[in-house]
Order: sequence, then structure tokens, then C-alpha cells
Amino acid sequence: MPVLYALLAGILCNVLDVPLPEFIWVPANYIAEGMISVALLTLGAQVANLRLTAGLSKVTYSLLLRLMGGPIIAFVIIKLFGMEGVIAQALLIASAMPTSVNSSVIAQEYDNHPALAAQIVLFSTLISSITVTLTIYFARLFL
Repeated sequence: MPVLYALLAGILCNVLDVPLPEFIWVPANYIAEGMISVALLTLGAQVANLRLTAGLSKVTYSLLLRLMGGPIIAFVIIKLFGMEGVIAQALLIASAMPTSVNSSVIAQEYDNHPALAAQIVLFSTLISSITVTLTIYFARLFL
């Protein structure tokens, strides 16, 4: 996988303080800035072709684990480590974020259940408007 080689080369350049030439740096920045829009376009194409009746039990389990289990586990870890204040609140709220669009793009790229991944991203984003709001409320209340 070329990503691993690029990752190792990037770490090596960073550790050795090797500057990247301008002809590499400028196009790399353009590609990085365009990634979000390409990922959202890919997700939109996947959602347009979805059959929302297929795999709903798997989607439900994923939503419960991600949107409810994540904050519960984060809360336990925050209490175990004795964290308080804004840092504890930020960690708890971050644990309640929906499934990322990148998971859908990766599933599409490797042809590994892309429809299921698109459903999970879609529904977790919709339902997270409620769960993230509740998590913020509880973070302010308990942390």
C-alpha cells in the first residue's frame, strides 16, 4: 500500500527537518483542501443509490455503539483518569461525534460493504444532532 510508504517518508522528512520543494508542496495542499468535497460528493452518490431497508439491524447496532457507547466509554475513562473542566468536556463531546465520511469513502474504495457504510454515515449524522446535543448538556452538567 503506497500510503504506508508515503507515511514513512513524511515522518522521515519531518524528523530530519527536510523541507519539501515548492513544486510538491503547492499541489499537495490543493489535493488536501479538495479531499473534503470529493468525500462528500462520493457519499452523496452512494446515498442516492441506497435501499434504506437493507441492513437496518446492523446500522442500528452501529449507531448504538458509536453514538451512545462512545460517550459512555469516554465518561468512564474521564472519571478513571480524574479529568475535569474543559478538557474532560471536549473529550466527552468528541466521543459523541458521528461516523466520519472517510469510512464511507474507504469502504467504497476497497469495495467492502459501501452501501452499509453510507447508511451508517447518513443515519449517524442525522441522529447525532440529538445525541451530541444531549452529550453537551451532560458534559456541562457532570464535568
